[in-house]
Amino acid sequence: MLIKVNTHDHRPAHVHAFTPSGEVIIFIPKRGKAVLREAQPGVTRSDVGKALDIVNANIDACRSTWRKYHGE
Repeated sequence: MLIKVNTHDHRPAHVHAFTPSGEVIIFIPKRGKAVLREAQPGVTRSDVGKALDIVNANIDACRSTWRKYHGE
């Protein structure tokens, strides 16, 4: 699974997760856990859960990377 912060993207802060079954977009709030924004049709619940688990396990790195390219 690939978790990506696009360098030229819109707010609010989010990451793109590329799962075996499709793309998931996950909000990364300033505080608290990451939450699902949307998933492409066909993305399995299992893949959504795995993507959220990975992002939440690495939430500080996701926030830091977002700030590096987009500020607060």
